[in-house]
Amino acid sequence: MHVSVLRRLAQEQTLLEKLGGLLRFVVFWLSIPGIFFLGLTVMHADQLNKRGAAYTVEETDRVAYVKECNQYGPFSHAGFGFHWECSVDYGAPGGKLKPFSQKTRSSIFTPADIGKTFAVKKIGKFLERYHEVDRFNWASLHSVFPFAIVALIATGQYWGLMRWAVGSLALGIKLNPHVGRKFVEKLMRQGRLEARPYNPGYYPEAAATVELNRQHGNSVKFGKIGITHYHSAKYRKKVHTWTLKWVQLEKVELTAFYRPDDKDGEYPIARVIDIYTIPREWASVEPGLKKHWGAMGIQGGARFEYFLSREKALAINTTVAAYTAINAKKQQGEVRP
Repeated sequence: MHVSVLRRLAQEQTLLEKLGGLLRFVVFWLSIPGIFFLGLTVMHADQLNKRGAAYTVEETDRVAYVKECNQYGPFSHAGFGFHWECSVDYGAPGGKLKPFSQKTRSSIFTPADIGKTFAVKKIGKFLERYHEVDRFNWASLHSVFPFAIVALIATGQYWGLMRWAVGSLALGIKLNPHVGRKFVEKLMRQGRLEARPYNPGYYPEAAATVELNRQHGNSVKFGKIGITHYHSAKYRKKVHTWTLKWVQLEKVELTAFYRPDDKDGEYPIARVIDIYTIPREWASVEPGLKKHWGAMGIQGGARFEYFLSREKALAINTTVAAYTAINAKKQQGEVRP
């Protein structure tokens, strides 16, 4: 997508829209650590809820003497909040206790326990004071909820997320043209842009094929057969997804968006492709086309958010005119198929 097109679209933002984009950008990136620590907080609450009865000396044959405690937080392995970590001496009851290498965390002991001895059990590198009970609770279910939110946003809500993540409208459109489509539709609803037919003229000679590429592996090729769409995932070759033969097309037109005060059409903000099939309603149900049906104000056709440079629009206009003329002659029997 041409940089000048992105710049022109971005210039149509009001100051309030630019500030809104900046605010969304800040909120998005601050929400990531927020969601992360929220998940840790809920999981820590789950651990506290599963604490059962305290161990007895008969069960563990080990004790800990609490020497001192320090508070930590408000952000830690336990999420949001403040907790206590304590230094203890550890050993067999009645024997000599030695300083334990790891401080107890998650408020297993508190300052109220300083100077007291408690039965503990060593599990891995840490000391535990309480039995863990196997009970189901809502905290267990909610512990995965913040991470589920992130997964949902990153997949099903990807298109909306892009605008929040990058802040810049131009960069958002470059990474995902669907962002540009939504912005153009907003401007048209508000009367800030108008769609008008666009005729850039013709090259002296039509190219055999003209190909448009955009992000996410999508491309459209205008050629002898008609209009073909390809998609290629990472590390995979292009895969054909749909084709519209020239005989299936009523017409292919170029449309440009202008400011209402640009009466002479000298300064197009963006240029797009309009496709009308035979019958027209077919594009509204065909899987590869229906998402473009009625887009950006088009009536009875599919409008693609391939925002074109003038040079690319000129090449498409020339090639489409040439193949449309050839197809018309075929239909009249003047050219052999």
